Order: sequence, then structure tokens, then C-alpha cells
Amino acid sequence: MHGRRRADRLLLPHRSAPSRRCTIPTEIRYESVGGTATITLDRPDRLNAFTPTMAGEIVEAFDSADADGDVRVVVLTGAGRGFCA
Repeated sequence: MHGRRRADRLLLPHRSAPSRRCTIPTEIRYESVGGTATITLDRPDRLNAFTPTMAGEIVEAFDSADADGDVRVVVLTGAGRGFCA
């Protein structure tokens, strides 16, 4: 896997940093298991309302999935009762 696990969150490589430092996603969750990467919008209290922070984290998650040769499918879902507002 491209990032490092910490608790149930994946540390995602920061795209713009030359040293490839890792960021901890705050508005999404990313998991990769058995060839399936799952990106979960994680603001259920706000019906997963889309924010600029979330957009950046999603791009980083897709970059991580793309860089992981084991990932064959990406599932995009939302936590709670709303997918995205």
C-alpha cells in the first residue's frame, strides 16, 4: 500500500510536497482490502456536504489507489444516511 495505516485511517501522500509527506484525512476514510479500495465521505452530521478539503482528500485517495498495483476497483460511498449534499 502506498500510505501507512494509523488506527482506521490511512495516511495519504500529499501530492504537492516534494518529500511525499503524508496527511491524515479528516473528511474521508480510505481502506484498501483484497483489491478493493473504499473511499467513504465521512461527514455524516452534515450529510457529507462536499468541501474543498474533502475534494483534496478524495484526489489524494484516488492517487493512492492508482499507485497501488493491487487495487482493481474503487468504491465511493458516504457515511450515514446521505451520500453527499
